[in-house]
Amino acid sequence: MNSAIEHFLLTSKLTQRFYQVPASDLNSNDTSPFFIIGSGRSGNTLLRRLLNNHSQLYIPPETYVLGRIIGHYIRHPSLTWQELVFLTLSNFQFDEEFSTFHLPSLNKLAIELKTLPQDKQSLAMILNSFYKFYQSHHKLQGKRWGDKTPYNTFHLDRIMGVFPTAQFIHIVRNPYDATSSYLKSGIYNKFEDAAERWFQSVELSCQFGRKYPLQYIEINYNVLVTSPELTLRKICEFLQVSFEDNMLKAPPTLLGDVEEHSHHANVMQDINTQHIGKGLKSLSSDQIKYIQSKVNSSKYSSITNFS
Repeated sequence: MNSAIEHFLLTSKLTQRFYQVPASDLNSNDTSPFFIIGSGRSGNTLLRRLLNNHSQLYIPPETYVLGRIIGHYIRHPSLTWQELVFLTLSNFQFDEEFSTFHLPSLNKLAIELKTLPQDKQSLAMILNSFYKFYQSHHKLQGKRWGDKTPYNTFHLDRIMGVFPTAQFIHIVRNPYDATSSYLKSGIYNKFEDAAERWFQSVELSCQFGRKYPLQYIEINYNVLVTSPELTLRKICEFLQVSFEDNMLKAPPTLLGDVEEHSHHANVMQDINTQHIGKGLKSLSSDQIKYIQSKVNSSKYSSITNFS
């Protein structure tokens, strides 16, 4: 289904009349998360680590089910509240990455949600409650949740339909370094696939930012690692929270998926610039030309300066 049509189904008062449960809750001030988006291998997890050190914010491990959950909702307007609660929480609990959240069974949460009065029922409420359950279980101080799953970049309109006041932080790394990092980490084995993932992700993020400029900010990876305090101050202003020295000074907290996946190993190191420019050194001349030709292509005209 076209993303524009999906967004219409999620947000139109006309179409929402046919859904048993609304997608979002515009009357709630408690469902305004933020999302780190863009291509993977771009400093996304480093940024998550830094923002997790803020007293008012928290970002759980990556979850790859958010787009799928919203897709199920769109295609099945007749789902009852109890069915939607069960379907949504099952997607989280039976995903292979659920173990990285270090949570118990979601049965208790499901029981609590099923007893909510009708005026509190929405898909956004279920999703928000899952993230709040994570916060409560781990006794986290932060009150506002974020998400750092690069794959969510392919579901931005869906997410916006459920969380219309959400904010989006697009972190951009140059395609040479990001592509090289994808290959080195083993996430992709084929160069063309790794490069295409960068181009698709960055193009989608930039296009989204042009549609929602007030809810979108673009951050450059090179600037983050060379001027981390300046960059974090900019992000904090965007999120409407005060900058805290602790974001840079505190030791890394346990991040769940970082400890379990080798491709996140560098995240626990001190901020450094040693990974800038590695792509141009490790990629072949033909691979560099391939990327440059795509950068110059009109197909990717939405991509902004990444150097």
